[in-house]
Amino acid sequence: IGRPVDYLAATDNGQIVVASGSLKDDYRRVSSVSKMWRDGTVTDIPQRAVALSPSGNTVAVRSDQEIMDEAVSIWANGVLVKQVPSRTSWITLPDDDTVVGLDDYGRVERTSIGTGRVEESRINMGTYMFGGSLAESGARFTFVRGADQLEVWEFDSKMPQLYGQTPLIAATKSSGSGGIDLSNDGSRLATVGDGVIYVSTVVKRGQVPELTELRGAGADATGVRFVSDSRLVSISGTGVAVWDLEKSESLAETLPATLFGDCRACGPPPVLVSPDG
Repeated sequence: IGRPVDYLAATDNGQIVVASGSLKDDYRRVSSVSKMWRDGTVTDIPQRAVALSPSGNTVAVRSDQEIMDEAVSIWANGVLVKQVPSRTSWITLPDDDTVVGLDDYGRVERTSIGTGRVEESRINMGTYMFGGSLAESGARFTFVRGADQLEVWEFDSKMPQLYGQTPLIAATKSSGSGGIDLSNDGSRLATVGDGVIYVSTVVKRGQVPELTELRGAGADATGVRFVSDSRLVSISGTGVAVWDLEKSESLAETLPATLFGDCRACGPPPVLVSPDG
């Protein structure tokens, strides 16, 4: 698309991909380009893409000139249909008729594209946070703000209330991490910090989340993203790693090896690996 990509999404079957890239100055986006790849055909999308529905038929877009985080336009089947209210710090399209969005103050809106009906509430998010995640299904949301226990809100039925404890929790050992992602159904939460990825189950309050540590992502690992409920992608510098959370066996076997001693003025003995590993 000719500029740095700041949004990328695809349908589960991989037949539709949407990407958006922006040019920025010191304060704001100057211009954006968005495109859709569908079965080998490339289509320009007006404005900046911010969400894609699972079917690929609906895209939520925003204008670079919009200052307030309070509305998105709906691009469906190649046509700009209408503008609907939605917070856009976190936004998703669970289906072709629903927009779920939050802002940095905990205000959440679920909007029907067809009827325009808006359900809204506010959750207790405090002031500043390190990062947050809204599940692609729009059913759950969480954020990190310096604690090892993370609160998880449910949006799948009625809107949550500002006061009171959340019914769900997850865990992490990277309490200051900005790398955070909920799986599509909100059943797992991944965070990253100090080169370690932590994957937690999301459980009812009062239960203990199961926390798994994934090592080997790289010391500079900064981002994680679920590509399915059981597959995870991590980013470290220019490297990308794919994790299968359903597999628990080792990828290799460790065996002892006897190495010849070296002289005190020599370097360590060389170790070589065969081309086939």
